[in-house]
Amino acid sequence: MKQNKTRPLVSIVNVTWNGEKLLEHHLPSLNAINYPNKEIIIVDNGSIDDSVQFVSQNYPNFKIIRNSINLGTAEGSNVAINYCSGKYIFWVSNDMDFDPAIVSQLVDRCEADEAVGICTVKMLRYIDGKKTNIIDSVGANIDFLGFPSSIGISEIDNKQYDAFKEVFFSFGGALFIRRELAVQTGGYDEAFLTLTDDIDLSWRVRLLGLKLWWSQRLSYIIGLAQH
Repeated sequence: MKQNKTRPLVSIVNVTWNGEKLLEHHLPSLNAINYPNKEIIIVDNGSIDDSVQFVSQNYPNFKIIRNSINLGTAEGSNVAINYCSGKYIFWVSNDMDFDPAIVSQLVDRCEADEAVGICTVKMLRYIDGKKTNIIDSVGANIDFLGFPSSIGISEIDNKQYDAFKEVFFSFGGALFIRRELAVQTGGYDEAFLTLTDDIDLSWRVRLLGLKLWWSQRLSYIIGLAQH
């Protein structure tokens, strides 16, 4: 993959399990991200469909990590850390489309403030196979009892969240983190297998004194989650 050394390298990591159909639909937008210095890594969690063959045949520029069994989202994501060469890691789900400028905006936010450890994005929903302007989340907070709540969930996107703002945690489907921080924290706690592992990681990053932000404006960064 051609790289531009004037911008920090970003390792984009997509974890999948039996997701061939999702990959067929969503990898074109991942490949079309126009950030000039990136590597894309597909972690296959022991799929028994043709996911690996599909990626290797259609995206020979992608790195593929093959796990022999399904390690779950947390451990599967962590496996990629040692294969990532970037200053930043962008963990993404296999059921999302991305605005081409998404990585540039995330890098700009983190490069502007070394106290930002993690960034996330606005996610809009797919419904019946169509993109909508219904918000799925703009990051998330937790209440005093520890229950998570997605910011903006089910609201119509009228640009009400088009500003940089601190949040408590990032969902793992679009979590942008400094690689050195991923190494320092050990990444996701593998005891969680999947779900809430993103809350735990974000919380541990906050305990280190670093910030979490959503970093998007409507015309630049939109993560579209498949539902």
